[in-house]
Order: sequence, then structure tokens, then C-alpha cells
Amino acid sequence: ERFEVRKGFRGAVDLVAGLWDQPVTYLCEDLSPRGTFLRTQFPLSIGETVVCSFRLPGSKREFDLFGKVVRVEMPRRKGDRGVSGMGIRFVDASARDRLIIRSRLRKVPPPVPVQMRRAA
Repeated sequence: ERFEVRKGFRGAVDLVAGLWDQPVTYLCEDLSPRGTFLRTQFPLSIGETVVCSFRLPGSKREFDLFGKVVRVEMPRRKGDRGVSGMGIRFVDASARDRLIIRSRLRKVPPPVPVQMRRAA
């Protein structure tokens, strides 16, 4: 269930998980005040707890939010739609954090559907 409109924010998100101690940088496909989708060929397991760190355009503040992997996408064949990655829901974002993220993303359009990206 989505509570927020996803925005087509493409930027770096540093992730710390239980499997490693150092941050690993992922490409963010979309972002909302309640979560993100990170592109990767090697997603974590659903239920895995992580720490997401990112900076939004026009902001000096770095967000450090706990999250949980709630969705994994792994197209199996070359012709399958979608991209490999994982959806992360932020579990500790305060109302203030969500408000700041929402305001910084206000002018960012929603992500372009995968089918349209391939056609271009």
C-alpha cells in the first residue's frame, strides 16, 4: 500500500546492512517520504533492516533513516519488464523528516515507467 506519491529522484543512497559494516552506495530509482527503490543486481532479503543515508537537492542535511526491505524485484529473463532492485520502507522517519523530504521533492516529477524508458 502506498501512502505517498513516488518521485523520480535519481541519486546516491548509502546503505548499511547487517551483512556488512561499511556503507555501500546504491542508485536510487525513486523516493518518497516513506521509502525508496534502490537498483541492484544483488538485493537483500525481504525483512532485512538497513540504514539509508542520502542528501536531497538543495539541502545540506543528510538524512539517516532506518528502513526495512519490503519488496524485491528480479526479472528472470531478458524480455521481462522491470529492473532488479529492492524497495525499502523507512521505519523511523519522523513527521518532520517526512515533511522536509516532501517539500524538497515537490517539483520533482514521478518516475518514468520502465516501458517508456526502453522505448526511448
